[in-house]
Amino acid sequence: MKARRPSAKNPRRAASPGLAPALRDWYAGKAPLLGFGLKFIGLTVLFYFVLLIPVFKRVEFAATVADARLCGAVLNLLGQHNHVDGTTLLSGQRSVITVAPSCSGFDFLCFFIAAVLVFPVPVRRKIPGVIIGVPLLLTLNLVRIASLYFLGLHYPGVFDVAHQDVWAIILIAASIILYIIWMRWAGPVTENRSDATA
Repeated sequence: MKARRPSAKNPRRAASPGLAPALRDWYAGKAPLLGFGLKFIGLTVLFYFVLLIPVFKRVEFAATVADARLCGAVLNLLGQHNHVDGTTLLSGQRSVITVAPSCSGFDFLCFFIAAVLVFPVPVRRKIPGVIIGVPLLLTLNLVRIASLYFLGLHYPGVFDVAHQDVWAIILIAASIILYIIWMRWAGPVTENRSDATA
């Protein structure tokens, strides 16, 4: 009898590592980033649903009124005399701008707070990010409203561009830069473990 040689069919299939291990390796490398993205999206959506609750709508409106009054006071100190009627800033009898609830800056705050909360660092490092970041973004939003009043009064031709394009880019860029600065300060979760020696 002759010895039967092993079959050499489909050598490529034998050498192939398979699709499942490759997917597992890919997922293992991307899992932290995917987890961060899913948590960020989920928390942002939750914040937006919360803002739709009537009681929070009233809070948002109260914040809008406060923004208008604070901007009016700052502008008066800077020599841009005005008076505030509700959420509208007027120069004499002329209505210059009306601060809408969408101008309260809550959108950017939702994004920023959600990104801070889902970043994998201890809570003690998240708290300074929120406590410092939120007032800075609110202050920048006040600067935005004050500058739009000035442009609406003196340069109405560029008001729409500044309102819809320029300041939107500035607020987005400021939120990202502020988050990166905080993220570099907070640092990732790392544990340096050393083997004990006898």
